[in-house]
Amino acid sequence: MKTFLRIAIAFLLPMLLPAVTAAQEPAVKRVCSDPIDLSAAKYLRKDLNDKACALVKVQIVADGVEFFGNTVGSVERKAGEYWVYMTDGTKMLRIQSNSFIPVDIRFPDYGIPALASNNTYIITLEMPAAAVAPSAKAGLNYLIMTVSPTDAKVIVDGKPREVKHGQSKILLKNGTYGFLVESPGYISEEGTVTINNARLEKSVTLRSSKGSLSIATTTPGTEIYINGDKVAAGSWTGQLLPDTYSIEGRLQGYHTAEIIQTVAMGESHAVTIPGLTPRTGSLNIDYEPTGAKITIDGKEHGVTPDVIDDLIIGPHSVTISHEGFADKTMTVDIAESQTTDLSGKLDETKSIVLVEEYQAHFPGGDAELLKFLAKNIVYPKSAIEKDIQGTVVVGFDVEKDGSLSNIRILRGMDPDLDKEALRVVGLIPNFIPGYQNGINVKQPFTLPVKFKLIGDKKKKKKN
Repeated sequence: MKTFLRIAIAFLLPMLLPAVTAAQEPAVKRVCSDPIDLSAAKYLRKDLNDKACALVKVQIVADGVEFFGNTVGSVERKAGEYWVYMTDGTKMLRIQSNSFIPVDIRFPDYGIPALASNNTYIITLEMPAAAVAPSAKAGLNYLIMTVSPTDAKVIVDGKPREVKHGQSKILLKNGTYGFLVESPGYISEEGTVTINNARLEKSVTLRSSKGSLSIATTTPGTEIYINGDKVAAGSWTGQLLPDTYSIEGRLQGYHTAEIIQTVAMGESHAVTIPGLTPRTGSLNIDYEPTGAKITIDGKEHGVTPDVIDDLIIGPHSVTISHEGFADKTMTVDIAESQTTDLSGKLDETKSIVLVEEYQAHFPGGDAELLKFLAKNIVYPKSAIEKDIQGTVVVGFDVEKDGSLSNIRILRGMDPDLDKEALRVVGLIPNFIPGYQNGINVKQPFTLPVKFKLIGDKKKKKKN
C-alpha cells in the first residue's frame, strides 16, 4: 500500500509543479514615508473612531491585487498604483494576488515604527520579467483597443499608439504587454493583455475624475465667482476636478459673501450663497417749501424735510416737487455709512392768464377729451409690472387753426409713462382754437394725463 502511494505521488508531482511555480515573488524596491505628498490630508478618510487614516500608495503593475491588515474602506485603483487607507498605528500590510506570491510588509523592518494619521507612505514592488512560452506559430496578431472618451491616450508596451474615432489598432508579436489608457479629467486605467495566435479586442471606459457642483443664490442678481472667475449670475451647475474651491457671491452695492467648498471625485455637491448684506448710507433732504414731495428712483419717500435711511450706495435720482413750484431733479451719490445732505429751494411758477372771449377747447368739451384719452392710451407693460401709477402733466400750444404744437412734458412720472403720454397727446385731433377780440389766437394748454391700474390690468400684475 505504501509503495502504491509513493508511485501515485511521484506521478502527480510533475502535474502540480507548474501550478505552484507559476506564481512569482515580487521584489520590494522601496518602503518609505513621503512627507512632501499631502494626499492623505487632501483626500482624507477616517476610521470607525473618527480618526484620520494613513495612506499607503502601493506601486505595482498587476491586476487583481488584494490587501489585508487594518485597512479602512475600499482600495482605490490609480494609474500605476493602489491607494490603501489604514488605521493609525498599523505595523503590517499583506499584499497578495493570484499572479504572485503574497508579500508581507512589516513597516518597522523599514525604519517606520508604525503608520501615522494624515501621512502618506510609498511601497514599490517590481514583478520579475514574465517568461513567454514558445508559440507554435510564434507569429503576429492584432490588438484592437476601443476607448472612451474617444480622444483618450493609449500606451501599449511603453509606446503611445494612434487612436482614431476611439479605437486603436496595434500589430503585436505573441506575448504579454502592459497598457495604459489616460485622458485629462478621467481616472487612468492600466493592465496587461496577452496576444496568443489570435486577434484580441479590449474595451476600456474611463471614469470621470470630476465631481458635480450646483450653486444657487439668495439675493436676486447675485453674480457667482469660482476661484475669482465669474461663471454665471443667479445660479450655476457644472463639473470640477477634485479640489477645494472659493465660491463668491458679488453684487454692486452689497458686501461679498464667500463659501469654501471641497469637490470630491464622482460626487454631487450643492451649495447656496446666503443673502448678501447691502452697503447703505443715508440722505438728509431739507428743501423748501416744507411738505414738498420726495421721489427717489421713481418711488415716493415722504415729504421735506426728512432723512432717508438704508439707501444702497451709488448714484440715485432724486426729484422734489410741490404744487405751484417747478420740479427739481438731481443725481445724488450715496456713500457707505455716511449721511449726504441735500438742501435748496424750489422756484415758484407763474400762471399766464389770457383775457379772452373763449378758451381753446376739445370738440365736445372735457368729457369727450377724457373719452379719447381712455380709448387710445396703452398702459406700458413695464409700469404694470412695477405697479407705477400717477399723473403726467403735458403742455402744448393750440395754434390759430386748432392744431397742436410744441407738445412737451411739464411734469414727468416715469420714462415709459411719459413716453406714452406724449404719444397719445400727439394723436389728439384739432381743437376749436381760442377766440379773442374777434380773431383766432394761439393759446398754451396744460393737460394732466392720469395713469391708474384698475380691473384686469391690476389682476394681471398680481398674477
